Amino acid sequence: MGAATSFFSVRLSAGSDHYSVWTPRITFVLIGLFVLCSAFDLDSFTAYALALRDYSMNEFGKSTTIVIGMALVICIAIAASPFGKLRFGKDDDRAEFSNVSWFSMLFGAGLGIGFIFWSIAEPISHAHSNPFTGGIVTDTEGDSTFAIALTMYHWGAMTQASYGIVAIALGLCCYRRGLPFRLSSLLYPVFGKYAFGPLGTVAEVVTLIATVLGLGTSLGLGGQALASSFTADGASTFSGSTSVIVIIGALSFVCVTTPLAKGARTLSLIATGLLLFTALGVLVAGPTATQLQTMVDAGLRYITIFPDLVFLDPAASDLGWQHDWSVSYWGWWIAWAPFVGAFYARISRGRTIRELIVAIMIIPPLGCLVWISIFGGGALGLDPGVLAQLTDATLKAPASAMFKYFEALQIGRFEIVLTCSMIGIIVLLGAQSLNAGITGMSVLISSQTNVRKCDALVWVIGMVGIAIVMTTLGGSELVMTSAWIGGLVFAPVYILIGLGILTTLVSTLRDNLRKGLVPTTPA
Repeated sequence: MGAATSFFSVRLSAGSDHYSVWTPRITFVLIGLFVLCSAFDLDSFTAYALALRDYSMNEFGKSTTIVIGMALVICIAIAASPFGKLRFGKDDDRAEFSNVSWFSMLFGAGLGIGFIFWSIAEPISHAHSNPFTGGIVTDTEGDSTFAIALTMYHWGAMTQASYGIVAIALGLCCYRRGLPFRLSSLLYPVFGKYAFGPLGTVAEVVTLIATVLGLGTSLGLGGQALASSFTADGASTFSGSTSVIVIIGALSFVCVTTPLAKGARTLSLIATGLLLFTALGVLVAGPTATQLQTMVDAGLRYITIFPDLVFLDPAASDLGWQHDWSVSYWGWWIAWAPFVGAFYARISRGRTIRELIVAIMIIPPLGCLVWISIFGGGALGLDPGVLAQLTDATLKAPASAMFKYFEALQIGRFEIVLTCSMIGIIVLLGAQSLNAGITGMSVLISSQTNVRKCDALVWVIGMVGIAIVMTTLGGSELVMTSAWIGGLVFAPVYILIGLGILTTLVSTLRDNLRKGLVPTTPA
């Protein structure tokens, strides 16, 4: 099944290898047309894209929330069941990476640049305006604890569950049953042998499109955030954002053409070190007591309000707010699910499904809570006058929030150190996300982790093009639109993957009961 999949190869192999050759070609042609059409008439493209977003959110917003909620239920149920003992690999396989390296890669690949971009801007926005005051919230509108908890709702367990579904499916279908490590294999429990024909090709093309759109959004956000640090008013410029996007793309190309174990682990450990250094620096320089107290209170509040938010009817709150925040995030996470799930599965070989689910439900959300409490909670704990200025600047240019916060701390020369560290974090996390994305796409269409340089170059060009068009030429209105569109087109495949997991588990349980076995390994 492992035929060559180079974009420039003319060799076709028998069987499903034919589709692994054409899948990336078809995808890149569609992505190229998408970029060219948007650049040719950006105003018309923007109008159509926003109209599609508004219509689809109205029609499918609630369904998307249900899908993400079901993903969480499935992950928790499998972890709590005997199936959680299954390993990613053979029963005698053991972990390839140390816990530190593994945790670093889980954290970096599952969050990326968007986490940095919104860690201050989102809490400030929620504290300034949210539709829940008097309902879920019983205190004042400016409650910083609730603002942090609401941000955590978007970046915590729901996010990781969406990725976990793809990782679990790969574990059950590929590691355990010996099917090719490709996305089409995840449809086998539902469609049988037909998953390896044209149906599988369509699913893989849709998956690649969603991945490119989702990663393009994150790359564009990173470009905006970093470019804003070089302007007086905090507004990102086209040349600045484009330069950052191209630099991150170039770095990711260099890293992705090295073996997975070397490139991903190196990026993750360096980025994690910078994250810890920057967080500690801001904790010391900011309102430390407020930040630490917010960390505890927001964590408890997040747990308390989580059930209310998960089962919230969008009609019961501000529908516009739901679309701008929660629903947009769910589309983004679904678009990220294929490559992050594949990346999670690859780096977790030798570990159990339960280990992975517990790790992703604790490590990334806990890291989010600490970071957002230090940065977002610290910003909301500033002097009211300073906070008012920061809020005004953030609402006008969300990308500037991080660096405006550094200025508000009034820490002199140390601000330069933090700024340089943050620049490094944005570049490294961006490169790591693209690294994981390109590797994940290669895995999902060809079962290969070693990406050819020509293939990597084509994918980098495609994602850089999407990032420039959607988030710099298109402006703030299109920042999240591409991610939502990516999630929308992948959602049907994502639902089928979830059904495939349930089908596999039910079939396994039935077969084992017939044999009188405890359901600890699939048939």
